[in-house]
Amino acid sequence: MPNKTPSSLPSLASLDVQCDTQCLEFIVPDEAAYDHWRLTPNERFDYRPNVIAKCQSRSHVKWCVDHCRENGLKFRVRAGGHHQEGMSSADGVWIIDLSCMKTVEYLDDGKHAWIPPGMRLKDLSEELEKRGFLIPVGICDSVFLGGLVAGGGWGLSNRRYGYTCDSVVAAEVVLPNGDIVIAEPGAAHHDLLRAILGGGGGNFGVVTRFKFILHPLVDRLTKIEMTWDPGHTREAARKWARFQAQLDANTALTLGGKISVGERHTAILQMSGVYYGALADAKRAIAELLTDPRPREIECVEVQRARQVQGGDSAPSSTADTPCTKMVSRAAQVLNSPNGLDDGCNGRHAFKVSSAFPIFDPRAPQQLDALIDAVVRYIEGSSHDPCLFNYVSLLGCGGEAQRERCVSADAGARLTCVPPTFRERPFMLKFQAWWHPKPGPDGVDILDTHQVDWVRRFRATLAEQKLIDGAFINFQDVTLMPNSETAEGRLALLRVYHETELEFLMQVKERFDPHNSFSFGMSLPLASGGASGTQVRPGLR
Repeated sequence: MPNKTPSSLPSLASLDVQCDTQCLEFIVPDEAAYDHWRLTPNERFDYRPNVIAKCQSRSHVKWCVDHCRENGLKFRVRAGGHHQEGMSSADGVWIIDLSCMKTVEYLDDGKHAWIPPGMRLKDLSEELEKRGFLIPVGICDSVFLGGLVAGGGWGLSNRRYGYTCDSVVAAEVVLPNGDIVIAEPGAAHHDLLRAILGGGGGNFGVVTRFKFILHPLVDRLTKIEMTWDPGHTREAARKWARFQAQLDANTALTLGGKISVGERHTAILQMSGVYYGALADAKRAIAELLTDPRPREIECVEVQRARQVQGGDSAPSSTADTPCTKMVSRAAQVLNSPNGLDDGCNGRHAFKVSSAFPIFDPRAPQQLDALIDAVVRYIEGSSHDPCLFNYVSLLGCGGEAQRERCVSADAGARLTCVPPTFRERPFMLKFQAWWHPKPGPDGVDILDTHQVDWVRRFRATLAEQKLIDGAFINFQDVTLMPNSETAEGRLALLRVYHETELEFLMQVKERFDPHNSFSFGMSLPLASGGASGTQVRPGLR
């Protein structure tokens, strides 16, 4: 089908000259493919953008940025569209879509590769494994790389390799003025690189590729899954929280939990994770968690590159070869996918998430007991509904994620914007509500308010008891602070996510996007308050 060219665009022939030999394809509302390309993974949002530009190269991206700037057009940048609040799209905007940018460039040193933002995590992990490499990725196969890196990127290799952004050493960026630059440590655009890594997406320009450190594929890893009887949830979750807080920084075990709303006001605890090493060592590492109350079900599976070895209470389910990436993906689904919901996080459903970190003093581990007690109380107080899939994920942190790489000993030469205080926390909480929308007579989803409020009240209940603070910018929640639609409210919201990094991020925004071209509901304002921004007020909480 021939491309439709909006009246505001030049002819396709001229695009061939202005961009490169690959024609820049546009999807507009009268295209048959429009509905497929406009939808976001979250059914809560049903935006209708004016144009979707399917970029395949940095030249395509540059043309789009220049065209929108010169014609005063509002736009959004999208890799996979998984922004939790749907802000990678909007009504009446241009979408600069990066999902067709998928070619990985492996460098001759055998240690690095340039990876574009349009790589889906499942596809990327499988490609890298075939070459004997891995990078730390997230826990949802259908998420794309661009947004994951911008938010930091938590996954089941967090304690072995750190956050996803910790493995990035450079980025190619199309700036708001159309310049294409390489941001790398110790160079002119070092601050830009740092801001991109963990500072939130869509603020400073369009990243067209990241330069990653390639980690050699491990010889062995062990997948761990455990489930407890509902009557033991509180005690077992308490034990895990203290275990996680005391876990040696060199133990390459990333373990998390999921506490779900069960029938008859019960809380169901499942745990899952990955140990980078042999089965016997993995079982020793988790021995403390296998004492009373003992899990009802335990499965430990070791992968040795080409074969698997079964351990635990279950019989081997298969003797077929199981690639490492598939095994890690299976462990991740336990933490991130709603029980009973088809496709889990890889399908298209309505969902609402939020996040926080435990307030923790190593000298007072009873703080974690109080947090777990409050979490279990809230879950047990929630009504079970087979149409609703509500739970909290407890995501283990620490290890290499605490050891941020620096260019030098100078604190100003840090390489990411993940707040240092967050790196010190033993785990994070991700509050999640999933459901199939149920339209009322007016077409509005009658479940939306209930589900959004369930997440909001859950986090607020813990915050009021001073058990949690902060939030992880990969898990965006515009309702986390009141009045976030106002200038003051947005600053307060962004400070929850960025803490002491906020002033730095706003200064970088001012430097590289002085006209605030990259603007959306949770974007950074300018430090000066210009271009419809708001001036930063030090100490605003």
